[in-house]
Amino acid sequence: MEIHEKIYVPEYSIQGEDIPLSITWDKSKPITISVSFSENIEIKEIYNIDDSEFEINGNIIYINKFEINGYLGLAMQTKSQNRSTIDDEIIVRINYKGEEKTIIKKIKLFRPDIKILYVPEVINIMKIGDKLDIQNKIVIKNCGKGTGLIKLKAKESSELELVDLGGIEEFTKKVIGDFVERMKKLKERYPQYSDLMDEFVKTREDNTQFDNNDTIKNVVSRITKAFEANREFMDDFISILYISYMSNLSIIIPLESFIKYLKSINIGRIVMSNPISVLKITPSYRTLNAELTLTDLAYNTYEPIELANIKINSNIDCNVPIYSLFKFMNDLEDS
Repeated sequence: MEIHEKIYVPEYSIQGEDIPLSITWDKSKPITISVSFSENIEIKEIYNIDDSEFEINGNIIYINKFEINGYLGLAMQTKSQNRSTIDDEIIVRINYKGEEKTIIKKIKLFRPDIKILYVPEVINIMKIGDKLDIQNKIVIKNCGKGTGLIKLKAKESSELELVDLGGIEEFTKKVIGDFVERMKKLKERYPQYSDLMDEFVKTREDNTQFDNNDTIKNVVSRITKAFEANREFMDDFISILYISYMSNLSIIIPLESFIKYLKSINIGRIVMSNPISVLKITPSYRTLNAELTLTDLAYNTYEPIELANIKINSNIDCNVPIYSLFKFMNDLEDS
């Protein structure tokens, strides 16, 4: 059966994210198509079909006629599951003149799986020379494949509170200002993305944290698509954003320790949404009661993780960035 079909399904997708399926074939060949999928996937949109010539029966869709022969497109949504990795498949059956051809497309559905491997009874924070020495850190690991976003929140029962550093507003303004200045040359090189870059800056001016709202989700989605379409634009955009960020970081936080945290993101696939918030520490034993809220890049949310009755012992008054309380494990480490 020679119909020269081409079928695209991504090999990987984060659970909860939309995925496309596209099928093209020789438009001179009248065919029928069925697409079957598991309970982990549901159909959102179907493109280029005759409304009277298709049927959905359970997890199978049958299409007998197309508005324009030669193309079929589907938008599907994956569902978040208890398992962090699922090997799934989509089965396409094409019928032409009584002959049937079956094509199986494999897809791996993944999500983060954040685990706390060790919670110390006491975290010791001591000043040695000009540096803070933090012993007995909370050990955290992402046992799944997707990037996990975490945020530490102190509870009312905690004797220690989380605060934002006083320089955060100045830092944010300087980062945005530097980025806007560097963005001028980027706009000249990529004029097709000029409006998108302006919208990105506006979202950063309005909100500097990870935020689950439609405006930011829309801008992030469009930037992601632009990155996929133009890798050079992605590299240049990330480069000027990184330079703008790092060149101003010393306003609010010791640069050396934060670079170590940034390296751990790449290794462990865990990003803190408030890494430069600090614990205000005094020379005493104090109890930290907190929780980690969890989400991912598809805005799925997960059960928070309790961090209760952790004693913080210090010999000085200091502000401790919360990322420095954690040890981020990678896939090659056990504990």
